[in-house]
This record gives sequence, structure tokens and C-alpha cells, in this order.
Amino acid sequence: MRIIIVGAGEIGRHFALSLSSKAHDVTVIEQNRKLAREIEANDEVDTVIAGNGTHPNLLIDEANISQCDLFFALTSDDHANLTACKVANEGGAKTTICRVSETLRRNEFPLRLDQLFSVDHMFSSEQLCATQLSKSIHNPVPTEVEEIGQGKIEVQQVIVTRGSDVRNRSLRDIALPERVRVLSILRDTGEHRFPAGPDDCLQEGDRVILCGNPQTLSETANKLHGGNMKDWKPRIVIVGGGSYGFALAKKIEAWNYKVRVFERDQAHAEKIEGEVDDSISIINADATLLKNLQEEQIGEVEVDFFIATTRNDIDNLVSCLHAKKLKAKQCLTLTHHTDHADALSEAHEQLGIDSVSLRAVVQQELMRFITSDKYHVIKDWPEGELIEVTVRENSKADGATVKDIKIDNCSLVAHIHENHTRVPSSEDIISAGDNLYALVSKKARKEFVKLVTR
Repeated sequence: MRIIIVGAGEIGRHFALSLSSKAHDVTVIEQNRKLAREIEANDEVDTVIAGNGTHPNLLIDEANISQCDLFFALTSDDHANLTACKVANEGGAKTTICRVSETLRRNEFPLRLDQLFSVDHMFSSEQLCATQLSKSIHNPVPTEVEEIGQGKIEVQQVIVTRGSDVRNRSLRDIALPERVRVLSILRDTGEHRFPAGPDDCLQEGDRVILCGNPQTLSETANKLHGGNMKDWKPRIVIVGGGSYGFALAKKIEAWNYKVRVFERDQAHAEKIEGEVDDSISIINADATLLKNLQEEQIGEVEVDFFIATTRNDIDNLVSCLHAKKLKAKQCLTLTHHTDHADALSEAHEQLGIDSVSLRAVVQQELMRFITSDKYHVIKDWPEGELIEVTVRENSKADGATVKDIKIDNCSLVAHIHENHTRVPSSEDIISAGDNLYALVSKKARKEFVKLVTR
């Protein structure tokens, strides 16, 4: 594939290197001439252009945008990325992917910036990392979680345990909440109920995939697992009130848990204090100093999750080591550099600290576009693939209702229409430009994609 990347910072350069190693034709556009020369001297990618990636002449004449299969705008500047995608689209790029800040992503309503700037996919690195860091917080039962539509819908995989009161009861009798749906049931015997129906019964050991609104879905998952979600009130400490820590705090805010955020910069601490609700306390202190943690009673008051999110990997590690000393139950750190992430992964058992790699999380998101297929695989389970596909104009799905899409071994998970994301009901109307998410068997995938795109 012919790929153009604008921005060779902490995300763009690492992504370009990964693509080049897979024999793609990669062009990097970087405005910082010193950095561009360094990448070119190291022979990291096929072509390096030093210049402004929003400039039409550069994209058309030098980068040959009309022959571009995938255009990634990955700088840290929202306006530059959106503008670059708009110019790239006008110049003939087939698909544009744009990085934006979490603040812009959260506040874009009622505008559709993707439509205004001709962006095929927008993502926030802060949102992606916040999702990864928060997965175990809101889901105390063992489960796998995937988010759709900026977290408005989740897909979870959970095991039915002996202590669950839903054992040997049908899905009809359980009375699932509105727009919470059990998609698939897989037994240890190999028996597979997919799509799951109202008369299917749940048994101990069943692996169940379900989808719905995060709040009601977590309660349902907890019910299947036999836990007591009502008693789950974790105490959380976040180190760093910057873009990543703030995105995580805002995500947790809706759950009404007890959260403390350490931010060493006084002006920034005061700023974010006015942007969060009362469940979140902002502490103006340096969490790399043990005495500051002790003064805030870290250790005296039990901490369930201690999460370090600053842009300094060493600071994050030091604060987590202090937290382990003060008996925090689970410590997580965000890492920006690949070498640091690898070292922490290898030392996980000795240190007792989990790490989330920024570059790895973003790369996983972007790599799903590196395909010539008309769909993107979000998650591959033994039960089937969770895929995303955009409804094309004049396809058989365009103008149809959800109940019209009847394909064996296929369950619709989410329907995104303009600004609305929800688990689809049978009477919902599908339109061109909508995004559909479905759990499909590999056999049913071809039929479903054909229905939606032809």
C-alpha cells in the first residue's frame, strides 16, 4: 500500500518504522527539518519530505497525494491534522485518518468534524490510552472489553460462574436490560450458540459475549459472573493531570468512584479542578516524592488502583514504586518510549507494576486500516470476529431496517448514525455513511460485507 504520514513525533515515527518493515511504500512529511534529516539519514522509511503537511502544493506535487491509499495526520496539532486531511481528500487520497486531542473529540458535538474536514476516521491517543488503563477498574470480574463509539457501547466477554444466579436460566427469564444483548454462548464442550436466542440457557463455565451501554452492561456482566457490583467502590489515584491523566479522570468521572489526581503544576491543577465534578479531588503535589504521597495518606487509606500518566516515563515508574511500597493493590504506568515499555514488561513480575504502551495502543488502532478489505477487524475471538464496516450508497443495506439483515452466524452489535451510537433494534433504519459493527463468523463475514458495501 502507498501510505503518507504527516508528523514524525512520538506516534508518527514509530508507526512509519513499523509500516516500512512490512514492505509498504511509506512517505513521511515532517515540518521539523532537523528531525526530517535524521529520519532520512537513518534510512528509516522510503521517502522523507521536510515541510508543512497542510500545504496543497507539497501534498500534490511532492507527495503525489492522488496515488495515496492511506493518509495519516499524526501531529500533536488538531488544526494541522484536520486541515491536512481535508487537503489530502481533495487531492485524491483514498482514506484519511486523523489524530485529534481528547478535548476536541469530547467537545465537537453538535458539529461533525469528520464530515466537515473529510476525515474517514478520527481518533484520540488520550482516549485510547484512557480506555486501556480503565478496563480493569470498572470491570472487577474477569472480562475482556472492547469499546465502540467513544465508549458509548462496550462488548464484553465474561465467564458464567458457580455463584451466578442466572445458571440454568434462559435469556428470556433473565430479562436483560434494554439494548443489552447476549451475542454468543460458547461451552467447554465446544457447543456454540451464535447468535444466542431468548430460549438459550446459561450454564456454569459458559463463555458469553454481550454488548450494551457500559453502565448496565457491567452490572449484567457482574450478574453473570456471580459478583456484587453494588459493593464495588474502588479508590483510585491518578498521577498527572495532563492530557492523558485528565482523559482518564473524565472517563472515570461518570462512574462516581473516589478519585485523587496528583498534579505538580499549580496553575494547571487549579485549571482542571474547575473542569471535574466533586468525586475527583485535585492535589497540587509531586507524586515522585514519597513524603507527598504519605502526606495524602496513600498507604493509610487503601488504594485499589494507582495509575501514573505523566509524559515522563521515569517519573511514572518512580511514583509507582513508591505506591507499591505503600501497599497500593494495583499499579499501572503509561509508557511513551518503546524501550521503557519492553523493560517494564520484562520486569513485571519482579516490580508488580503493569504498563500500557502509548505507541503500542495507538499502533494497534491504526494497523486495522492497513488492509485492502472493505472492513476492519476490531477483535478476533474464537466465537467470531468483531468487525466494522461503513454502509455504502445504493448497497442492499442502504435504506433497510435492521430486521432486514438476516444472515446466519451474524449479530449486529452497534449502529452509528451521525452523532448517535447505540445497540440496534429491529426497526432502526440503516443509511449510507452509517458505521455498523457486527460479530460474525469467518464464513458469514463475506456475505455481511457484500450486503453492506455492494
